[in-house]
Amino acid sequence: MKTSIWISIYMCLSLSCSQEPFQFHDFELKSLTIEIDDPRVYSEYLYIGNHFWTKNQLWFNTNFSKTVGVDSLGNVIEIIDLGNVVQDHQGRPIEYKGGMVTDFFLHESEVYALYLADDKLKRFSLKGGGYEAIDLPSKEELFYLNFRDIITNDETGHKKLFVISGISGDFESFDLYVNTKEIKSGFRGNFVPGIRSFMVSKSTEGKVILFDYEWKGISMFDIKGNRVYDFNMPKEPNIIFGEGRDHFEKWFQIGFEELGARIIKVVGEPEDLWVLMNLNPNGKANGPIEPFFLLRNRNSELDFFRLKGMDQININDEGLVLITNFKDKSVVFEIMDFKLFCSNLK
Repeated sequence: MKTSIWISIYMCLSLSCSQEPFQFHDFELKSLTIEIDDPRVYSEYLYIGNHFWTKNQLWFNTNFSKTVGVDSLGNVIEIIDLGNVVQDHQGRPIEYKGGMVTDFFLHESEVYALYLADDKLKRFSLKGGGYEAIDLPSKEELFYLNFRDIITNDETGHKKLFVISGISGDFESFDLYVNTKEIKSGFRGNFVPGIRSFMVSKSTEGKVILFDYEWKGISMFDIKGNRVYDFNMPKEPNIIFGEGRDHFEKWFQIGFEELGARIIKVVGEPEDLWVLMNLNPNGKANGPIEPFFLLRNRNSELDFFRLKGMDQININDEGLVLITNFKDKSVVFEIMDFKLFCSNLK
């Protein structure tokens, strides 16, 4: 990871947001910058995962293994160790290994963590004292062939759990009530076979968006499990409108074929869908130095935009954009709504 000057974002001048992809969160400010200089948070190979804004506090996952809570001034409220993730010789977390936290959410005074290849949802109290495990359903007998994700759009005890087979791509949704540990079966469907990762997000109108990091598929389902939309990976640069065509031609294909590109988030509706991606997550020399790109499919017209001047970026289930930069061994966040993020891009 590089150290960069504070945010400067370059995008095409014609970019606009006609949709309002999210209105679920309680973030009422236009934007907020939080700087954290606590050495317990910063590390040379720090990766920021999922994040939540609740009660004027920012909670985020670090290196697939810890949850950190800070107030709006950057003061650390809590650091919860959720487990041990495998690291390489330089201390960087290795993905797709045991112990990796794939998602987390908050409920009341507890943190719930979901793990890769683990059929347990672990509940940690903010007051300490270890954890309690909640058994989760599976689609395959072999534990490492099951992938799970949870949609969280409110602070109630009702969440949506999705479980998919890494072999067939068959998935099932469940209503998960964390207060009572009750799990009720929901709708079923089929995504794509042979996946190594799995994520779920939600559309403005309540549809479910399924995708994997490697773009084997991006599909949208209604609340009954009917597939209503597929977004196939674009191949030719001549289908890209605007000034992003050159960036697409230079980086998109090599990103997914050689550089280990990964999708970070998919948001929107079929008529206005956005795909946030990192085309060079391992920092390879033949890839882009600024690896973050945004692909927009608006009524079947594609635009491709390059993001500059940020070390990391993510969008959570509530539609909050979290931009991360590292500055003099400090972590600097900028938080804003996705709609505002779009309107500020130029």
